[in-house]
Amino acid sequence: MQYMTNKIGFIGLGVMGQNLVKNFADKGIEVVVYNRTKEVTESYLSEGVKGVSGAFSIEELIDSLQGPRIIMMMVSSGGVDSINTKLITQKLLQKGDIVVDLGNSNWRLTTSRQKIFEKEGFHFVGCGVSGGSEGALTGPSIMPGGDSYALNELLPLFEKVAAKDFSGRPCVTNVGTASSGHFVKMVHNGIEYAIMQVIAEIYGHLTDNNYTKSEIVDVIDDLNKTKLQSYLLEITSKILQTKKDGNYLINLIDPRAQGKGTGKWTVEAALDLAVPVPSIAASVFQRYISTKNDFIKTSDEIELVVTNDDTPVTTFDMTQALETIFRLIYLQGIELIAQADKEHDWGIDLREVVRIWQGGCIIRSRLLEDILDVFASDELFAGMKEAISLSQQAFTPLPAIRATLDYGLSLTSTLDEMAIIQAQRDYFGQHTYRIKGTQGDHTGGWTE
Repeated sequence: MQYMTNKIGFIGLGVMGQNLVKNFADKGIEVVVYNRTKEVTESYLSEGVKGVSGAFSIEELIDSLQGPRIIMMMVSSGGVDSINTKLITQKLLQKGDIVVDLGNSNWRLTTSRQKIFEKEGFHFVGCGVSGGSEGALTGPSIMPGGDSYALNELLPLFEKVAAKDFSGRPCVTNVGTASSGHFVKMVHNGIEYAIMQVIAEIYGHLTDNNYTKSEIVDVIDDLNKTKLQSYLLEITSKILQTKKDGNYLINLIDPRAQGKGTGKWTVEAALDLAVPVPSIAASVFQRYISTKNDFIKTSDEIELVVTNDDTPVTTFDMTQALETIFRLIYLQGIELIAQADKEHDWGIDLREVVRIWQGGCIIRSRLLEDILDVFASDELFAGMKEAISLSQQAFTPLPAIRATLDYGLSLTSTLDEMAIIQAQRDYFGQHTYRIKGTQGDHTGGWTE
């Protein structure tokens, strides 16, 4: 079966979709585009992008492609089901056609969609794409998951438009079978939530310690010259330097932080798989807190008693502190992926996942160069003392930082105190307990 890989269909012309189409076209791939709003398609075509033509119905798009076809879409999750239903019920597809969902769909939905397509003789691939609108244009990180037959056809296409890792290789790989691609992208976003939250907390901490915007930018820039070099630190520096009408724009932005749901899904998956992700959970909950109108108080509505001391905020190594914190956040996400892979037998190569996160994606960082090797060494906890110092010196809320710190401390502790919980469970519910160094369950024996 010979696929026409020099011409594809593309559904959905949001900002990400438009830029990804331009990326494909720039690499010599013809793209037929369709958007449900006719005016959007017409406006895009008016730009005259070489190699891009338009269709004004899904039927027209399908007819313009020679089978077996490759059809990509970047639409909302609800849009995916609507398009899939039309493709299948109206029998628009033929055996072997490959449909690729490039959006942030829930991985469980991807699983069910793949089963429907497989039953009909078609291929459905769930593919995570990270890098924002700029990355879509210049090179994103691409995380496809599905049957190997379809992925083998898609990889050469994706390799042309993907970002490059630290060694110059395309930031795309066969993530694994079934919905592994969307699962890995979901966890990527969960890690993204936590790192963003930690950076926000550092900003709040420095602001509360009377650092000026320019001084905070200097701190951020210095951090970005170390192993912590990352996209998120880079854009934070630019954000803090931006002014509008003579005021710092950051001071004008409503601090109610939104989200698209991927952070919540990550925490839900972690709960299902019994994998601790406290940093990600704390960052999700902090976004929820920020949206509560009754939690937003002005300075004259609330009075805080702050004990001033002469201890400067710089008595600890912030670079060491953040390196440990960021590594522990990555560890939580990677362990979640590993456990999901074990549960679902997706065949995920963790080193490949980390590699394709090195370029193009939002969580790209120099830390990813040796992250898996560091997890197996004492270096992971090298900055724990500095992280504790940061936590102790702050009057600012630091939920993600403190959650990460407690996670790290728990990993290095025997956690003997947890025996209390097991004893309590047995005392009130006869849930049994085990004696150290022995087999078998025990219950009762408590002093009344």
